[in-house]
Amino acid sequence: EELNSKLRPPPPPPRGVYHALCTEASPCQEWFSVQDPLNQRIIDIPASFAPGSACILCCKVVLTLLATACLVLGVWIAEEKAFFFAYLTNLSLILSVLYLWTSLYLTYTAHCITQPSVAARGTVALSWILFEGGVHAQVVASILWWTFVVGSMRELTMAVWEWHTVYGLASHGGVALLCLVDGLMLNRLPVRLPHWWGVSLPVDLLYLVWTLVHHYADIGNPTSGDDSVNDAIYTVLNWNNPVPTGLLAAGILFVIGPLVYLLLWTLSAYHFWCCCQGVRRRYVSKEDASSGDYVAHV
Repeated sequence: EELNSKLRPPPPPPRGVYHALCTEASPCQEWFSVQDPLNQRIIDIPASFAPGSACILCCKVVLTLLATACLVLGVWIAEEKAFFFAYLTNLSLILSVLYLWTSLYLTYTAHCITQPSVAARGTVALSWILFEGGVHAQVVASILWWTFVVGSMRELTMAVWEWHTVYGLASHGGVALLCLVDGLMLNRLPVRLPHWWGVSLPVDLLYLVWTLVHHYADIGNPTSGDDSVNDAIYTVLNWNNPVPTGLLAAGILFVIGPLVYLLLWTLSAYHFWCCCQGVRRRYVSKEDASSGDYVAHV
């Protein structure tokens, strides 16, 4: 055995960030592969998606209830309940709450989750998609809200504990933070670049298409009162002004969206994300990987 260990070829060296980005960015690959393009090691799926600690389970219960309470509050204070679902903020909030409930379920049933041989499937893959789609949309919506809606903090001059202010703060950063704590600290979800093509980009694109449909179908905005001229869902995405709105839409799709997703990728991959150092993902031990004991199915 000692002789075999000496004759065994050394493990491949870790790939650089640029090489990992180029390798992982292609959408033509297995999206839920357990092999990490960063270093070719095997992601520990149960430890990454469903850590079974009782303490972690309690933390997830708190995070999930807080996010759910935020969603319930939003529906409760909405002037027009049906139009509540027209906003990107609220749709992303729903995705985020679904992720947190799925994550909680996985941890509660951690004893039933085993390591896949090639790729994750089922509830694990669903949790993966909900996290990336929900958090990405939450962060994009938060950037737009803080930039264009709040402006010079004029919207926050009201009483600190008024419900609309509480919901505005919670749904534009608060719930995203809860999801990041759950997905990147309690769990260790490996954000994958191909998922931008199949999850985050379609979410952004479909929402922008929805704003076009809303405009040209003349659906109107019941929360705008008698202002029939400015009845867009968001004032800054008003297609009555096609040039600035088109530029902003292009910026969301090709600048803000990709940069936010790249930030999520670095946060999931590195301890020191600002300089891309210290891989923080959870892997199957090298002994189990070499023996093949990890092979199972989710």
